[in-house]
This record gives sequence, structure tokens and C-alpha cells, in this order.
Amino acid sequence: MKQQFLSFLALIICVITPLFGQGKKNTSVPSHEFFIENKGQWPEEVKYLSRIKGMDAWVTNDGITYDLYSLKNKASSQVSAVKKIEYKRSGHVISMSFKNALSGVMTEAREEQPGYYNYFIGSDPAKWTSHVRLFKEVSLLKVYEGIDTRIYHDEGSLRYDMIVKAGADPNQIAMTFEGAHGVSINTKGELVVKTALGDVIQQKLFAFQEVAGKRKKVECSFAFNNGEVGFALGKYDKTKPLIIDPLIYSTYLGSSNTDQLTAIAVDTAGAIYVTGTTASQNYPIQPNELGVYDYIWEKGEVVVTKLSRDGRSLIYSTFVGGSAGEMGYGIAVDQTLNVYVCGITFGREVNPVRNWFPTTTGAYDQTFNDDPNLIAPVGDAFVFKINSSGSSLLYSTFI
Repeated sequence: MKQQFLSFLALIICVITPLFGQGKKNTSVPSHEFFIENKGQWPEEVKYLSRIKGMDAWVTNDGITYDLYSLKNKASSQVSAVKKIEYKRSGHVISMSFKNALSGVMTEAREEQPGYYNYFIGSDPAKWTSHVRLFKEVSLLKVYEGIDTRIYHDEGSLRYDMIVKAGADPNQIAMTFEGAHGVSINTKGELVVKTALGDVIQQKLFAFQEVAGKRKKVECSFAFNNGEVGFALGKYDKTKPLIIDPLIYSTYLGSSNTDQLTAIAVDTAGAIYVTGTTASQNYPIQPNELGVYDYIWEKGEVVVTKLSRDGRSLIYSTFVGGSAGEMGYGIAVDQTLNVYVCGITFGREVNPVRNWFPTTTGAYDQTFNDDPNLIAPVGDAFVFKINSSGSSLLYSTFI
């Protein structure tokens, strides 16, 4: 039995490793570096989301909202047949905005990536969405007159470029950091944003112009102007575009999103299907310190991911859940590639505005059956079926 478990664990690890792979690629560059578009699964102000270790970066027309967090294992316990792992979560939300930006700033995504996401979150079908695209980078267009912002990844870190077009004035740029415990420039010339979890630093500031096909460096440093952050520049050719390029990274030790895969299936063509749970992606309400609080590991959503036969490419990931936490424990695939998942949901939530686990019209049981008198939720079983592209919830029922 132990050997079977170790073999299964090794298989799961092999599946996780290339989970977001895209064919033959430089393995030194993480292949999960992409931006997820918003097709209605998040509030309207959100345009794209990027998730990296210890941080969710939400792109809006106003700038970037950084949801920083750290997870620490606290304890584990057995409730019914489910092992529950408790974590202590610390969080801090900071909003980097462009002051005095032009009205009507637009976002533009580039380099669509293979694969897509589907979201069936909550009990309102009107809020479900499918074929959510993934992109390599996002730009904010016309932040200021003649100035755009490009946001992208660089080997696990997040970068942004201020693209100053020929003749535009870079002195228009004024950044604010709402929710921070302080913003300063250290002796190395780095911009230090203080949070409850540690310092987030914008470093490796580099400005340049393209001259005869080569990059010509322009002297550049961070500068304060009336409490806002801008850039002090040396001499440069104002008839040519100018790129100002800082790197964002964090000095605190964050943690990855809480994810676990518990079951695997293979179709007749050899494609791989896995299910389990993943930490919820919830847009933070406002910039502020979230403080330290405890939560149960199962407070995530069921995830179903399909991978290509060689494990290199993500075909789709489908998220199914509510607000109180779910886990997928079993998965099967039929001959027409429909996928069946069973598991448990802890549908009772302290918040009176409940986002219940989704069920479909006419399902066997659409009522969550946990006993409200219990101190801790026991949970309710579910079974759902999704179509061959993962883009439609064919049925979902409590049992």
C-alpha cells in the first residue's frame, strides 16, 4: 500500500511540474507567468490578474493592486473523513495608482497563451464564464499624454515599463501607493514600499533609448515630488521614445498559493485530467493591512485541469466552487471526454452574504444539507459533470 501511494505521489509531482507548460521552452523561465483576463468572474474594475509567489497582482485602469500574503502552517485535524489543515495567513493590500492620469485609460493584452480557464463560482449561472484567455503581457494605454505602461514578467518577478513617446513629458508620471506603511528611497536608489509582511522593493531601475539598433542608457533615478513618486532623468534625445524600466520584487518570504491535487484520470488519447483544490482568487476590497487570521485550508475551489498527453501543454483549467471551501476527491472521463468529479463542500459561511457551491436546475439535490447547529461544518458531498472542453457545467448536485 505504501509503495502504491509513493508511486501515485510521484505521478502527481510529474503532473504538477509541467502543469502550465507550453511545448519546448527555456525551463529557466517559469511557464505559468501569464495574465488572466476578467470576463465577469471578478468585479468590473479588474481587467487582468497575475499570480506569483506570495502576491496576486490585479491590473485595473488606475494601476496595479498588490495583494501580498504569507501562509504558515498552524495545525491539522480530522473532521469526519476529511483532514483539515489550518494556516495562519498574513496579508497586506497596496494600490499603486497613477495620479492625474488621463480619463479613459484602456488596457490591451498581447501574446495570447495556449489554454484557457473556466469559472463556475457561486450559485448564480449569470456569473459563470468560460474560455477565459491567458496573455503574456498587458499594457495601460494613454496613462498620460504620450505615455503608456507595459506590465510583464521577468523570471518570476513582475516588471513594468513606462513608455514615453517622442516629445512626451516624463514629468507627468506621478505614482501613489495607497495602503503602504511608508514609501522611501534607500541608499542604493531603490524604491522601498513598507508593508506588514516586509519591504517590497522596486530596483534595477534602467532607462534607455533605441539608437541605431542598440540600447543607449539614460541616467534615471526615483524621485519624490509632493509625496508622489516619479523619475529624475539625465539628458536624452526627446525626439525618440524613452523606456523607463523598474523591477518589482519582495524581500519577505511569501508563500505559494495553497494547492493540492488528489485524483488523476487519463482519456483514451492519453490526455491527463487532475482534480483537487486551489486557493480562491478574490479581488481585495480596499488597500489596507489585512492583519493575521486563521483559516481552514479547504477554503478554496475545486480545480479540474486537462493537460496534453506529454504533460507539456495546458488545455484548460476549470474552477468550480463557492465561498466556504471545496475539495475534489475523485475524477473520471467518459468516451466523449466529458469529465465527472465528486468531492466535498463546506458550504456554510459566517458571512451572511453566502456564495453557495453551484448546482444546476433540476439537479437531484440543490440544497446544502449541513446541520447549522454544529460548531464546525461537516460538509456535504457533491457530484458535477463538465463537457469535453470544460466550458459548460452539464450538471451539479449535492448528495
